[in-house]
Amino acid sequence: MPRATGWLRTLKQDPSQMEEAIREGRERLKTETDPRWIASLERSLRNMGQRLETLPLLELQLPAWTFSGSLEFYGTRRRAELLEVTPAHTAHELYLLLPEDHIAFIGDLGFFQCQPYMAFCEPQAWIEQIERLEQAAIEILVPGHGPLGTKADLALQKQYIAILPRLVVEAITEGLSPGELIQRDLPPPFQAWLHGGMLRWEANVHALYERLSSGVGT
Repeated sequence: MPRATGWLRTLKQDPSQMEEAIREGRERLKTETDPRWIASLERSLRNMGQRLETLPLLELQLPAWTFSGSLEFYGTRRRAELLEVTPAHTAHELYLLLPEDHIAFIGDLGFFQCQPYMAFCEPQAWIEQIERLEQAAIEILVPGHGPLGTKADLALQKQYIAILPRLVVEAITEGLSPGELIQRDLPPPFQAWLHGGMLRWEANVHALYERLSSGVGT
């Protein structure tokens, strides 16, 4: 964990990289005409500005406990289960289940009404984990990104995760560059997710191009 979070210490000591990213984003915003990109850049600049402002206050706290599999907590009114998932959105995930309340806090397993970030994921494993959540006795899902949701939101997210690799493979087969695919529309209802989400769309496309290019046509 200290190795994986070393970037935060480096950034606290020298925030110039983030400051430069903010300057570049502001310059691009002056000439951008695509409303999807304008909304995306504005959102990114707000986020980076807030991070830069709070950076001096952030202190890294490593966990006092570690576990694998599951960990149960018992309180006076309810119990909670902390469950490990490997892999899915990243190599290691956790989500918190309140079994008697039928509520799950699923962290970055859930991206509702917005694009899932797929740069470090295992798509099929993520889909399989979503399917396990769909089969569980859960009524309310609290995602890492987006509003509260239900299993209908999980199903839509699963559809996006399945579609995107197919779109990338088709684009590679057609000889399209990542930039050319990024300019294409997504099938409904995902097209609406690009408004304010172009940076994530761009990151997803580039990551999947890099991962899938060597396997197409072999």
